[in-house]
Amino acid sequence: MESLKLYFDNGRVRGEGTDVIGDFTFEGAIEGDRVYFLKQYVGQHQVEYYGSSDGEGSYFGGWGWAGLICGNWMIRVESVDDLGNAEIFEL
Repeated sequence: MESLKLYFDNGRVRGEGTDVIGDFTFEGAIEGDRVYFLKQYVGQHQVEYYGSSDGEGSYFGGWGWAGLICGNWMIRVESVDDLGNAEIFEL
C-alpha cells in the first residue's frame, strides 16, 4: 500500500488511500472486538475486509472480493490525534 489515512469516530471508520490497483475510499465499523471495512476503488470494484481487534490498536483478519476469500491483512494504529486522524503501520 502506498498510502492510507484512517479517521475514527464512535465506532465508525473512514479513510482513503492509494495502492497498486489505484485510489480508493475506505469505510466501516468496529463493534466490540469485531471489525468490518469496505474498500471502494474509484471507478472500479469493492473489496471487503473483516476481522478482529486485539483491543490495543491492532486490527487483523481476511479480505475478499466477489465472494472469494483472497488473503489476510493487519493494520496497527500507532496513534490517533484529537480529530480522530490515525497514524498507522501496515504489516
